[in-house]
Amino acid sequence: MKGLHYERPQISLKSTEWQPQAEARMSAESKGYLVGNSGTGETTDKNLRAFRQWSIVPRRLIKVDGLPDLSTRVLGTEMQYPMALAPVGVQRE
Repeated sequence: MKGLHYERPQISLKSTEWQPQAEARMSAESKGYLVGNSGTGETTDKNLRAFRQWSIVPRRLIKVDGLPDLSTRVLGTEMQYPMALAPVGVQRE
């Protein structure tokens, strides 16, 4: 919501900056496990190659009247904006 009032977020919106920011906040054990890709990094390499096949094309240059309604209902609770969660083995870290 702060972005609607032209306030910058505390975290970067540049995804290439997320890993260094996360690493700076992690314990040595967590960093060793996550940054080390839990092994050889083969899965990370495959995922990056697969994601390069896709692009997100923003529709910001389309004239609109006002802001879009991003509200949604999740399990009966009205939310002002959508959210997503996925089962990832390292969420606790």
